[in-house]
Amino acid sequence: MDSNPTAAIIGGIIGAVTGALVWTGVTIVLRQEFGVAAIAIGFITGFFVRNLGKGTTSIYGIMGALFTFLGCMVGKLFTVIYQQSRGTGISFTEALMDFDLSITIPLIEQTMQRFDYLFIATAAFTGYLFSIHKGKQMHFRRR
Repeated sequence: MDSNPTAAIIGGIIGAVTGALVWTGVTIVLRQEFGVAAIAIGFITGFFVRNLGKGTTSIYGIMGALFTFLGCMVGKLFTVIYQQSRGTGISFTEALMDFDLSITIPLIEQTMQRFDYLFIATAAFTGYLFSIHKGKQMHFRRR
C-alpha cells in the first residue's frame, strides 16, 4: 500500500468542509450550537485523510489534526454568521455573502467559550488518531 500525501490533503479539505457544513447544519436545525459537533469533524476529517492518503506515519496524523482544526474554525464561523443572520432577519446566504473577512479572527475569538477550546482540542486529537492508516491487522490463533 503506497501512501499519497496529495490525496491526504484533498481528503483533509473534503473532511474539513464536510464537517464544517455538518456542524452548521446541526446548529441550524436544532437552533443551538453543540461543541460535540467539533469532535465529529475530527472523525470525518480523519476518515478522509486515512482512506485517501493511506499514510502510516505521524505526518498524516498532523495533517488530520490541522484540517480538523480548520474545519472547526469554519464551522464556528458559519455558526456565528448564522446566529447573526437570525438576529438581523436576513437569510444565512445573504449574511455569508455580506460577511467582512477582515473580522474573522476577532469575531471567532470574541465568541469562543472555554468548552469550545476543549472540544476543538479533542477534535484535533481525534483527527490525528483517525488519520493514520494502521495497515493490515495481524490475527493470531489461540491454541
